[in-house]
Amino acid sequence: MNLSAPTQLIFIISLVIAIIGVLAALGVLAFIPLAAVWIVVIAYIVLAAGCLMRGAKTRPENKQAPPPRRPRPNAGRF
Repeated sequence: MNLSAPTQLIFIISLVIAIIGVLAALGVLAFIPLAAVWIVVIAYIVLAAGCLMRGAKTRPENKQAPPPRRPRPNAGRF
């Protein structure tokens, strides 16, 4: 399993979700139907998935060498 740092976008998304969970725990966002603990758990899952998926995505699989380059013709030379 390859772990890597999450992208900045994933980190910011999980941070915003975690802040929403903390605000829901403090009663500032009382209109959210989920318990604050579950909101923070969702933020942690997003962050963990960002760490796992980045390593899985950048892993080379069956990478073949590029085909050999053909020499360019001498068109335009005098």
